[in-house]
Amino acid sequence: MDAARNFLLTFLGIGSREEGYEEALYLNEEDEILQRTRFPTLAVARQLGLTSRDLILLVCTKESASTLESLREALAPVMVREVILDQTLGWPSLIQVYEALESARGKSSVTLHLDITTGPRSAASVFLALLSFLGTGGRWTPGKLCYSQQLSPTSEGLRQFSLREETLLARMLELTTSARLLVDAGESQPLTEVLESTVSAFFQEKLGGTPPAEDLKRQRKIARALRNLGRALRFTALKEIQKNCACLQRLFSEVRELRLEFSFIFLPFEQDLALLWEGIEEIPDWKKGPCVDLHLRCIEWYLDHGRFDQASLAMAETMITLGVLARGPVEAWLDQSGRSQVRNVFNDLRQRIVTKSDISPAGLKPLVELWNEITLLRNRLAHCSMNPDPLRLGKDWEQKSREQLNRLQVLHRNAAIWGPLLPTAVPEVPAKRSQP
Repeated sequence: MDAARNFLLTFLGIGSREEGYEEALYLNEEDEILQRTRFPTLAVARQLGLTSRDLILLVCTKESASTLESLREALAPVMVREVILDQTLGWPSLIQVYEALESARGKSSVTLHLDITTGPRSAASVFLALLSFLGTGGRWTPGKLCYSQQLSPTSEGLRQFSLREETLLARMLELTTSARLLVDAGESQPLTEVLESTVSAFFQEKLGGTPPAEDLKRQRKIARALRNLGRALRFTALKEIQKNCACLQRLFSEVRELRLEFSFIFLPFEQDLALLWEGIEEIPDWKKGPCVDLHLRCIEWYLDHGRFDQASLAMAETMITLGVLARGPVEAWLDQSGRSQVRNVFNDLRQRIVTKSDISPAGLKPLVELWNEITLLRNRLAHCSMNPDPLRLGKDWEQKSREQLNRLQVLHRNAAIWGPLLPTAVPEVPAKRSQP
């Protein structure tokens, strides 16, 4: 076992009503004898290789606490801490266990193993829910899930159990947590390691080998693209979002077509992130031009995830992109001079709304009104909402942003409306273009 500190979360029941825990023989997965004992926890601790620096947290009831001291003595020198439940397993009990774990952990990072060889049937689901919850904090690493499989009795009539270890389930919980961190917070630092270790564990435990080199290479490409997409989403980098979405769209398609055994591992990411390009047959290379449909979908994705500030930023830049595209060439969509010129035209026309002057040509009015509203909302963001006007940051901001997005989608589909703006209102894009 690694040098890192390990915690084992286990349940101490009362055994049978008549005799309590009966002595049994516990074997490892190679059918080697681990221990002959009344308590499965002893065999589990030996299999995990727990030492004096590790901790066993025994969850028990008042009825089973009578056998606690005997088990504590047998487990020495491994430290034991008990949690005596006030009632059956449920939400209050979960809080008790959580507080005990956090108190024992202190400030260190810990690998948490779960033992479900004993205890009520609900213990497994409660322990797994707790592990999933703890994993979101980053200081708890999912370890092994230990359980037993009953074998035929020995010739002397002694009961036998084979102890099993399942790491893939714990890794999947860790992977799901990484997916949520990536999607909700753009946190992608541990992603590559988690994906690679999960794929390796899957091949080792389920297929009895190591991943083929080509499969591992493809998995690393996906991990890298997911990590880069997470960062791009975090910083509202629309160009990088398009670049990595195009890469993932291709890679996810390859994984499905090749029917790779580990393809299910990417489902937590694909189910959410693929909404960005749903209905888009092929995302173009960003060097050839923008995928405006993807950018609009990205704004919607930000709104769906409650990231209204990023939705406002992306909406303004997408509107400028549409203005640049109206005069062409498509490849010039990232030219900073051209984008600045479009932005200046929008701002100049917006002043006519501020001064209550007529907007000419009249066909530009829907564009200018939308730009004005986006600008007002962005200014609230830029100045930390230091404004006497009331704005409920949740409902109001979301409602206004969704209304603006709907209008921008309509303007995108109506190319003719951009005609009065260009080309006369915007100077020619210089031949030499600078990149951001």
